[in-house]
Amino acid sequence: MAVEKLKIIKILPMLILGWIIIWFIRCPEEVDPTYSIFLSVEETSCQSISLHLTIPKVSDSQRFMIKRNGMEITRGTIIEEDTLISDDSLSVNTPYRYRAYIMSGNSVKDSSEEIATMTMDTTSSDFVWDIDTIGVNISDFYDVSIINENNIWAVGEISTGKWDSLIIDADTFLTPINYNAAKWNGSNWEMIRICPPMQPATYPHRALYIFSPENIWSCTSAGYHYNGLEWTVYGSRNSTWNFNGYVQSIWGNSSSDIYFVGDSGSIVYYDGTTFTKMNSGTDLLLRDIAGSGRHVFVIGWNYSGESGILSLENGQWQILYEEDNPKQGYYTAVDVYGDIAYFITNTGILRYNFQKKVFIFEEVKPIKNWTYRYIEVQNTNDILLLSGDGRILHFNGIHWKEIRELDYDHTSALFYQGNLAFKNNLAVVAGELYTDGWRARAMVARGTRY
Repeated sequence: MAVEKLKIIKILPMLILGWIIIWFIRCPEEVDPTYSIFLSVEETSCQSISLHLTIPKVSDSQRFMIKRNGMEITRGTIIEEDTLISDDSLSVNTPYRYRAYIMSGNSVKDSSEEIATMTMDTTSSDFVWDIDTIGVNISDFYDVSIINENNIWAVGEISTGKWDSLIIDADTFLTPINYNAAKWNGSNWEMIRICPPMQPATYPHRALYIFSPENIWSCTSAGYHYNGLEWTVYGSRNSTWNFNGYVQSIWGNSSSDIYFVGDSGSIVYYDGTTFTKMNSGTDLLLRDIAGSGRHVFVIGWNYSGESGILSLENGQWQILYEEDNPKQGYYTAVDVYGDIAYFITNTGILRYNFQKKVFIFEEVKPIKNWTYRYIEVQNTNDILLLSGDGRILHFNGIHWKEIRELDYDHTSALFYQGNLAFKNNLAVVAGELYTDGWRARAMVARGTRY
């Protein structure tokens, strides 16, 4: 019996040593890390997470390993100090934990701290629509903007079919009672004349941009600003405003940093004091503008098929992209979210990361089947598109869904042109509706998401 105990005592240290070796091989993350390797989340979507890996450059290359929830998902060699790693095919709305390791052969030299993140959830593509028609033939809305669900503005031209008496030098003239804007107050649409005090509304407005209820810009070929009390008009006669043609779109960081774009390649910049005409380098009809800080992008296209993307670089407009890729087609609209500019083409979506200078094109079958001209991006999992005849396309983070309640095939009327606004769970489509023997009336459809 004593001999057997002696054998067990001799074998026990070897067993312990073996278990220690196995434990280190199977659990490399339990080393005492110095955290000279850093891991952070670059971007999340519904089914992928982009990780930013940083390793101090101590040699020409470093071996690394990434674990997700304690399981290895990738190994590789990093040459630069920084690299991006994408973990794809993940579950929606699910938490994940990641840790990175510096490797030497199969041994761990160091590890990062563990980071926790979560994939995004999908958004709903289901909307209930309330459709309002305003004015008589011929009435139209060209642009729309949402302040909140009880404060929505649309601009265009609204005919009432009514007349008023105008007396000039003892002569009486009949003048039409028209409006060029409407405001939703939560229960009905209020007709508005965008014009200086004591002057009639004579011109349709095509572009609208709202910073706040007391800071609204709207444009014809002139610029109009509303301070909450009255409208001030900026025209070539009484200001530095000098715009060639109609303004088609407006975007800005503030009323002292705002851009107006439109006909014949025209761009005007306002710094709060002076309007400055800028050289766009093109004569395309500039139809859309969007930006983030100093990164500003413009889409121009003609019905002949010519199109292009302009980018503001160091205060100068440059041709960022021209229609030279038949697969991508021509460009129709732009919006910006985060570091990404989203461009609609007639075959899909072109995403441009302006920080990394990287283009990614996604072919989208419903876009190939129909031309979409307006885009609103609330998040990477919440994108809304509108065609020129009322088809709506929504991206929920995984799938694109067609919304057909407003197009001709599903109504007794034909929607034409207009624009799109999207805020939280409210989508607003404005344009022109042909009914009753092709009479045109201004139309606004308010879609509430559930």
